[in-house]
Amino acid sequence: MAAVKDTSDVVKLNLRLPKAIHRKLHKAARANNVSLNTEIINQLEGRSAHFPVPDRVQNIIQATAAATVERAMQAFGRDTVLKSSRRTQRKRPRGA
Repeated sequence: MAAVKDTSDVVKLNLRLPKAIHRKLHKAARANNVSLNTEIINQLEGRSAHFPVPDRVQNIIQATAAATVERAMQAFGRDTVLKSSRRTQRKRPRGA
C-alpha cells in the first residue's frame, strides 16, 4: 500500500470486530510485516500477501526444491550444502 500523503483523503474509523477476526488479521499483519491498519486496507483492496497455493503447484515447488538440493549436494557435497542452509536459516528475518 502506498503511504497516504494527504491526510484530508483519510477517514478515521472506529470498528468493532469479533475477537477471532481480530486475531486472524493481527496474525496476517505480523506475517506480512505490516501494521494491522495496512493489513486491513490491503485485504479490503484484495491485495493480500498470503494467498492459497493450489496443491498441484505446491507439489511442483516441493519437487523442484528437493531436486535442486539433491543436485547441489552432488555438486558441492552434502556437508557444504547443509552448513550453507543452516547459515541461511539463522539470517532469515522473523516470520519469513
